[in-house]
Amino acid sequence: MSTNTMDTTNLEIPEALRYDLPRWDGVNRVGDWISCPERSILLVHDMQNHFVDKYAADAEPMDTVLGNIAELIAQARLLGIPVVYSAQPGDQDPDERALLTDFWGYGPRTADTGIVGSLTPADASEVMRKWRYSAFQRTDLLERLRAEGRDQLVITGVYAFIGCLATALEGFMSDVQSFIVADAVADFTAEDHARALEWVSARCGVVTTMQHLGGQWKLQTVIRESAALLGIPAAEITADSDLADLGLDSVRFIQLVMKLKKQGMDVPLERLVQGGPVSGWLKEV
Repeated sequence: MSTNTMDTTNLEIPEALRYDLPRWDGVNRVGDWISCPERSILLVHDMQNHFVDKYAADAEPMDTVLGNIAELIAQARLLGIPVVYSAQPGDQDPDERALLTDFWGYGPRTADTGIVGSLTPADASEVMRKWRYSAFQRTDLLERLRAEGRDQLVITGVYAFIGCLATALEGFMSDVQSFIVADAVADFTAEDHARALEWVSARCGVVTTMQHLGGQWKLQTVIRESAALLGIPAAEITADSDLADLGLDSVRFIQLVMKLKKQGMDVPLERLVQGGPVSGWLKEV
């Protein structure tokens, strides 16, 4: 419990500035981490009305961030990636809130703790009650990862330079590879946002984008399904592989198209039969 006697009556989350999302073209210190659907959990971090209402919903950055998170959630569900939401409880007991009060006041009211409507969880089991910056602290996030046999965490939400960064750092210390999606997180200012990306990319995780992450998920899905149909290790298939050269015949091409369609990837059969590297026709999906 905090022993600070400062007056916290007027401390609260400040209004976030309107700003354009920083363009991520930086370098990740670890360049060989690849986000794989079968290894990942998608975290929607603190996207509660209490926090999101501090942004202008029809302006940047939140206008784009909300749409990107919603798209990631939809992709994750199609690919079988578990989705987990962190959410602070409302009307917190002062002893439970402790030092957070000294920085941010008394926290959200219960009426404001719901996840924003456009990102509604599928059911209550996806929501973790969260008390501290990191989504690993006093939650079962690590247990969920271990139970699913997963070791990658894709991080979206607010605030980039506070809870998202703290979660990535704690993930690193638990041997979990963290991926922060640069255009699916937000902060108070563009400077805070950019600093979070630079810090994580240099020290504890990988910074990616919607486009790059989506490309990795599609490629890894094609590799996994193709390897299963061919009966070979997934490691033998790369972005430069021609599936026909590896022995995928017309019957199995049809099976692959059907499998991919169920996972949100509409690949014309004739495009596959034409051959060429996976990376070539995948760009058109």
